[in-house]
Amino acid sequence: VDHAKPLLTYSRPKGEYKGADADAIMIDFWLSNAKLKGDGGTFRVRWSVDGGEPQYIEKWEPIWVSGWTAGKHSLKLELVDEAGNVVDNGGYNSTTREITVVK
Repeated sequence: VDHAKPLLTYSRPKGEYKGADADAIMIDFWLSNAKLKGDGGTFRVRWSVDGGEPQYIEKWEPIWVSGWTAGKHSLKLELVDEAGNVVDNGGYNSTTREITVVK
């Protein structure tokens, strides 16, 4: 990791979500040396659930995802440039985590 280059650090979701906590789950991350388009920068965060259609975060604000079904799910977060390419920094700008939803 080059600490001078743009870096996305995945924070949430992680682990297991039960009951009301599973109704809407927040996507949370940290950015270093990068600003999203809506915050005056050039980057976006691309995310997808279970390999589905990618969506984009262009402003750093809470993103709540609802409609989860019970079971295991994977969430992928990637820091991408204006052309939609993952920004290279030691492989850390593309992260996939598995979570479990219990209904």
